[in-house]
Amino acid sequence: MLSALKAERSYDTIIEVTEETTLAAAARLAKEEEEICCLNFASAKHPGGGFLTGARAQEESLARASGLYPTIVQMKEMYSHNAWQRICLYSDYIIYSPKVPVFRDDSGVLLDKAYPVSIITSPAVNAGVVSATSQ
Repeated sequence: MLSALKAERSYDTIIEVTEETTLAAAARLAKEEEEICCLNFASAKHPGGGFLTGARAQEESLARASGLYPTIVQMKEMYSHNAWQRICLYSDYIIYSPKVPVFRDDSGVLLDKAYPVSIITSPAVNAGVVSATSQ
C-alpha cells in the first residue's frame, strides 16, 4: 500500500464548482486568494487539445490564454501512454503545472497584468467516443 504524501505544512483548502468558465473563476479568485489551482479537463492524447487548430473547448481556452501549453507539451509520458488506449477511459496520469501565468481573458483580450494559477491537467473521458459507442 502506498503511504500518503505528508505536507510540511497544512493549508485551508476551498474547492469550488461554479457556473462560470475556468478563466472567469480564476480571474475572480485571483482578486481574493493568494493561491489558485484549476482543473484542466484535458485531452489524453494531444497536449492542449486542438488549440493549435482552432478548437474551442476548456483546455484550448486555457492553452490560448496562459502559459499552460509549454508546461504540458514536454510531459510526453502521459500522452504516449494514453495514445495506445482504445477505450474512452484513460490512465490516472496527471500533470501539475505550478503558477502558470494567465495573460488573456475569455475573449482573448490581453490583460494589463498577468496573474498566476496552478493547473492540474487530467485526461477527461472522451465524450465523443462515449456518445458514438453507446448508440
